[in-house]
Amino acid sequence: MDYSNLTLLELCDMYSALINLMDLYMDCCMDDQSIYDEVLKDFEKVKEEINLRDTVFSLKTVQQYVAELYKERQYTKDIMTLTLGLCEEVGEAAKAVNVSFNPEYKLSAHSHSDTLEHELCDILVYLCGIANTAEIDLELQMKRKIKGDRNGKQMD
Repeated sequence: MDYSNLTLLELCDMYSALINLMDLYMDCCMDDQSIYDEVLKDFEKVKEEINLRDTVFSLKTVQQYVAELYKERQYTKDIMTLTLGLCEEVGEAAKAVNVSFNPEYKLSAHSHSDTLEHELCDILVYLCGIANTAEIDLELQMKRKIKGDRNGKQMD
């Protein structure tokens, strides 16, 4: 089962139900290990999805993660290459929007299609890479941008 479409409340209810199922199994069905293994597998998936949703990411945390990722994998820090990569990802996101929301758009058999969620994350990674290279604290700049907007300044 795919748990990614459930709300956090639904996931917590599912978590409780699976705990009850495991308790019930322990009380009466110890002879069929396969049932317990299936329930345990679902339990772990639900627990993982809850943990993913409960993790708080600040923009600063994401930017630090990208910096570590680039260093670990020895990715380029050339701002021109990163900017071109960002443009490519924006194009892929546009294609994902077209595939997902335009019923008239037909994807050719040779095209590669990722989900919009995946492409938006790729955009954020490139954006953070560019900001890191230019030594820009995105979280601080976003706070300043929001504060300026609240003071009547137009957001660009």
